[in-house]
Amino acid sequence: QSLVVKRVLYAYNQCLLCFGFCPDIWYEAALYLQKACETCDSPYSHQWVEETIELYSRAIGGPLKNNLMLNFAYADFEESRHQNDKAESVYTRLLDNRDLDSTLVYIQYMNFARRTGGIKKSRIIFKRAREDNFCGYQAYVAAALMEYYITKDRDIACRIFELGMKKFSNNLGFLLAYIDYLSHLNEDNNTRVLFEKALSNIHSDQASEVWEKFTAFESRVGDLSSILKVERRRGTAMRNHQMEGDTSSLDSILLVDRYKYLNMFPCTATELKVMGYPSVTSGNAVTNLLPLTTGGGGRAGVGGGGGGG
Repeated sequence: QSLVVKRVLYAYNQCLLCFGFCPDIWYEAALYLQKACETCDSPYSHQWVEETIELYSRAIGGPLKNNLMLNFAYADFEESRHQNDKAESVYTRLLDNRDLDSTLVYIQYMNFARRTGGIKKSRIIFKRAREDNFCGYQAYVAAALMEYYITKDRDIACRIFELGMKKFSNNLGFLLAYIDYLSHLNEDNNTRVLFEKALSNIHSDQASEVWEKFTAFESRVGDLSSILKVERRRGTAMRNHQMEGDTSSLDSILLVDRYKYLNMFPCTATELKVMGYPSVTSGNAVTNLLPLTTGGGGRAGVGGGGGGG
């Protein structure tokens, strides 16, 4: 079996002479060796571990030193061997590389810290992320959700999101993540306040998704008057944004959004396309439409995607 592993490794090395910039091939070769470590006899197992380390070192020390996937894979490999210091050195080295976006590194570093040192160690990494001016909003979202799911502490999670608001109050991605989090906590009034902040902080060009979530939120928790109020405000904003476009079907489009749920719509795909519904005209798939009634008055199958396509 060891001879087979050597021959396969030789084939991979020959392949990497031509495809050294393909991270998937490096990982495939490393994964093959890792599996060989688990299946071979003890004398050869140590050899394949060393070969795996050498393979990762060649990859992340040479042509793919900035490839995050391979660096994270190597860190996981060392972590699986309980070599946590070596694994941590991968993350610290990546953070010292200013040619990389540090955000994903911080997120994976926090996950590693939580697994190996608990939530307190993860908080130390997040503190470093907050002090890094190049760190993106995603690290704040990851830290907040980690607190929510691991410590079950909603207050700490909300405080992290509020810290993010001081830095990313104009960032649509952060605002949508905060809205998604808050809207699942049964904090209806606070969620409405956040929707209003988001709409006042972002440009009208970016507001469509916030308005859509606001409409869906009120449809879930509000009464009819609050639903209609948000719908009218959304319609006014859309008309102001599309002053030169066709807004004749706007009221119908808003009505569709009021009644749709997940991927189920109150009209057929053909009807949506005729009225100019965005997810159809932009080419996105619309499935599970409410079916048209058959000639005999029966339904063509509940949720079966019947109707025009």
